[in-house]
Amino acid sequence: MRFGVIYPAYGEHADPSLAAWMAREAERRGAEVFLVWDHFLLPFEGGERTLEAYTLLSYLAGKTERIRLGTCVTPCPSGIPCCWPR
Repeated sequence: MRFGVIYPAYGEHADPSLAAWMAREAERRGAEVFLVWDHFLLPFEGGERTLEAYTLLSYLAGKTERIRLGTCVTPCPSGIPCCWPR
């Protein structure tokens, strides 16, 4: 069976060290993909503390070995496409 993990990088989860631990643990347990939310401002409690998705993914790439990394949703109007990783 193939599975992945979705990580909500806001509120109490807006901690790069916790995200790295979760990604390594998901990798160790056989997850195929580790996805993070790409919503910088969330309209509910805890949403004011949010990690920027692509910066977090870059950090996680240096902390993991083989798990695929990505975003769940990328709202196009909120970013500059030329700055998105390829």
